[in-house]
Amino acid sequence: MGSHAARSPGAALLRSSRLFSLPKPLPDPTKVSRGGKEIGSSTKTLPHPTHQSIASPPQHRELGDWGFKRPFPRKTTLATSTPLIRVKQVDSRENVTDFSSAADYSMSLEKFRELRVPVCFREIDEEGKRVPTSLLSHKSVFERDVDFTHLPPDQNSAEMFDKRWKFSGPWVNRLSELEFDRYLKTKVQPRRAEFRALLKDLLAQDLTATQNRAARDKGNEPPPPVKVEEITKKQFTEFLRKIRYDRILSFGLTSSFLDMGPLGHPGRSLRDILLPTRGHITSSPYSKMGPPQSHPSAGISYLRTNAAMENHPIYGPQKKRTPVEARILHPKLGFSTGKLGVGGFVTSPPDGNSKFNERRNGKLPVPGIDFLDLKTYGGGKYYVEPLLASLDPRGRIVLKVIEPSDVATLIEQERKTGSNLVYEARTPSK
Repeated sequence: MGSHAARSPGAALLRSSRLFSLPKPLPDPTKVSRGGKEIGSSTKTLPHPTHQSIASPPQHRELGDWGFKRPFPRKTTLATSTPLIRVKQVDSRENVTDFSSAADYSMSLEKFRELRVPVCFREIDEEGKRVPTSLLSHKSVFERDVDFTHLPPDQNSAEMFDKRWKFSGPWVNRLSELEFDRYLKTKVQPRRAEFRALLKDLLAQDLTATQNRAARDKGNEPPPPVKVEEITKKQFTEFLRKIRYDRILSFGLTSSFLDMGPLGHPGRSLRDILLPTRGHITSSPYSKMGPPQSHPSAGISYLRTNAAMENHPIYGPQKKRTPVEARILHPKLGFSTGKLGVGGFVTSPPDGNSKFNERRNGKLPVPGIDFLDLKTYGGGKYYVEPLLASLDPRGRIVLKVIEPSDVATLIEQERKTGSNLVYEARTPSK
């Protein structure tokens, strides 16, 4: 009776519905396929989570009830301060549920949201190169001109087409040779006749424009437009040969037809030559590294700006935000600028006038900045002000921090130590 009920249409509908089933795990972004075999470690830390994090109310968690068909062992799910799990496999060969703790990524998300930073674009410059972290723009990923997937008929331009973050087709630079061959056989070859019909329409429009231009130069009336049926085989073959030897033009036609993500545009010198003939060179922020797998914010933050003023209970409104104490992971050695850990994310030290960029000129080295601090508990610390964040196509968070103000640092130290640092710093000495 149980097996018959499990194979019923109602049971199959419930098991496949989003309300009663877990979403499919995301692919491992670090695995490399070589010769049909995936190469990669199964225990390494991934740049982003691949399985959904699951929580349960305390009264149900004490009974081992996590919403699955069998209870989980209370010994492992109760003896923790972060009761969050991820289920890798509901039914294994041993008829047990394969699960593990999901506190790592869940706590990282919670700490990141405590930073209160918006997610912004990492744009490309005029040469088509990625803008460095120090020059990240303040343009949010939720702006109307970039946060869209549907193109209205009146806005179906090439520039708007490239600025989307989601495409139905793949990004060819991310495909392996095997995946590219499979895509050609399953998606491209069945639409060959449709694409040739599109090219004939474009050729008819091109011939019509050429005839109208010649008639206008001679002062005659424009002839009737060229129809598709009037195009000869020789004209169409010459048009195909022209497209085949023009890579930028051919990819522009195929990408719009197959709805594929844009590729990187050429350099500035070559772009000035090609722009008058092509009419459009892509300015998409995803042309170099490819469009993201999900929304550019990845759901880690929904703030559009960090323009907020903090109100201190004693000192009133503050000009600068409260700084965050970062951990110095790697000191400044030689030409390296060092690395900081902010909320579980690795970032570079602040640019400009900071202790990391000061020239010692005979001064004593600073512990943690110039060499590894082994005396301080937990390592060297450094106050920074989180400004904004960005995500690369691999799902890694790129965090930008700046040097905090002296007053904001004193107020934060006063809150942690309980001393009147701000009052004593502003009181004139007698």
